Amino acid sequence: FLRTCGLFDEDFKSAAFEDIELGFRLSKKGLRLLYNPAAIGYHYQFFSFEDACRKELGNTAAAQLFFKKEAGQHMLQEAQRRNSPSWFRGAARFVAGMGARILRPMRTLLDSSIPLPGTFYRLFFWATTTKTKWRDMFATTFLHPK
Repeated sequence: FLRTCGLFDEDFKSAAFEDIELGFRLSKKGLRLLYNPAAIGYHYQFFSFEDACRKELGNTAAAQLFFKKEAGQHMLQEAQRRNSPSWFRGAARFVAGMGARILRPMRTLLDSSIPLPGTFYRLFFWATTTKTKWRDMFATTFLHPK
């Protein structure tokens, strides 16, 4: 099926978004994709919090490419269709940003052996990567396309 309907798009130079784009193309060709919310994937590789943030910021080029392709355009349309009001998103960003600033002294705990709630990691990850990454990506992709 893969050989006749398509393989990974070689335009993607890093391992980011290429799997989503392939799944989109294959589902359009009739492949039935199943989602299992109980499935868990493990990567046995240690990443410090800073390493994970650097990797995420490095995925910007792949994200820009993805949103120029049909799968990315479809994803953006779906997100716009389902999105909450802009005032709510702005308020949520403000609250999350304030939370990250208030908790900043605890950032050293991120790579410690002390287990922390997942929300704590997500908040710091978002505050570290999202503002820069998405602002730069959308500006490059939509405001100043090459």
